[in-house]
Amino acid sequence: MWMMNEATAKRWIEQMPVSEEEKNEALKSIKGQPEGKIRNILNRLKSKSGGKFHMNKLSKPMSVK
Repeated sequence: MWMMNEATAKRWIEQMPVSEEEKNEALKSIKGQPEGKIRNILNRLKSKSGGKFHMNKLSKPMSVK
């Protein structure tokens, strides 16, 4: 299972191909949230980006090639 924390989520959100407004909203909403909610926020952004955006090779659910 992959681990998710605020620092990693912030890095991923900055790289996602979504509008700046959506990025800012997501960055505000992850503060102080548990890992499960952070994953939900990232998955929602991923679907808004067309569902084809993957973050890095080592992370299973969200891997960038």
